[in-house]
Amino acid sequence: MSSSHATYLTISSHYSIIGALVGTLTGIALITNKEKLKKQALPMIKKPESKGPVYSLEEVSQHNTHEKGVWVTYQGHVYDITDFIANHPGGPQKIILAAGGALEPFWALYAVHNTQHVLDLLEEYRIGSLSKEESSDQAADIKDPYVNDPSRHPALKINTKKPFNAEPPMQLLSDSLVTPNEIFFIRNHLPVPDIDENKYELEITGEGINTVALSLEVILLWLCRISVTFT
Repeated sequence: MSSSHATYLTISSHYSIIGALVGTLTGIALITNKEKLKKQALPMIKKPESKGPVYSLEEVSQHNTHEKGVWVTYQGHVYDITDFIANHPGGPQKIILAAGGALEPFWALYAVHNTQHVLDLLEEYRIGSLSKEESSDQAADIKDPYVNDPSRHPALKINTKKPFNAEPPMQLLSDSLVTPNEIFFIRNHLPVPDIDENKYELEITGEGINTVALSLEVILLWLCRISVTFT
């Protein structure tokens, strides 16, 4: 083996080692950056510590008007949100429904509230806590109203999960003149109704007409299916 050839092999090996090190360091950097992005995308929701006086559910229930003050509970704590009602993004009519009671049943319907930003804002109005016994009983009564929602197509671009709002991906819209039902735009305000086909009734009423109640069996028997294309 000539000296020039040996030198070439040495240089080649040298660059191979450098290339391997660069590749390894780049991979580590990408993994580290990915973990950082995960932490940023999934912030930990901090729970407030107990402080202030202890109230009963009965006491909270008495504060359900502007005159008496509007109190609500969340995760065992008590909040006086009287001054916030007018600034509620969803309107005062919605938030007043929780007056004197728990926020959990409403936030279970509108999961957009389950962020650290909202909890930090709520914390500004905390005035005390519930007793441990009543707090535990209240938490046990909360159930997920979306548990029976139907499964959806995985290609949908999800905007909110609870309530479910999603749109078809742009790359699939041009595949067909008519958008398939499976990826059609979904705009829900509440959970999908979970009905019993044997007990379901559709009531038709209005001014100047006789009220009629139709079972699902009658509807399917009387009415024919019609397809209409629209934009």
